[in-house]
Amino acid sequence: MSEPHASLRITHIVLPVHLGWEPEERSATQPVEVELELRFERPPRACATDDLQDAVDYGDLVQRLSGLARARAYRLIEHLGRALFDATREALPDRCRLALTVSKWPPLEEVEGVAAFRLAEWE
Repeated sequence: MSEPHASLRITHIVLPVHLGWEPEERSATQPVEVELELRFERPPRACATDDLQDAVDYGDLVQRLSGLARARAYRLIEHLGRALFDATREALPDRCRLALTVSKWPPLEEVEGVAAFRLAEWE
């Protein structure tokens, strides 16, 4: 029997960030939502060992993202998304592929949903 495909999704990570093109929009923090999806070449050893050392510590990933979001202001969601992606990628094992989506609620009367930017190591 072949190994099952394995992935880990961390959703609804809400981070306060100074984000916006105009200085007024960046003057106060606004929430952005981040979603991570990790795809593994093969299931992590933690599936058998039940040991955090054999898993991706998503608590650590969230703290890393939170610190980065608070560290400075960003004008564009694309720039914020790339910074969050790079920081997450740096913390992951090589055998793991990453997709990251960052969403914000734009201050546009006509937009009832979110503006979302995604970077992924697969199509």
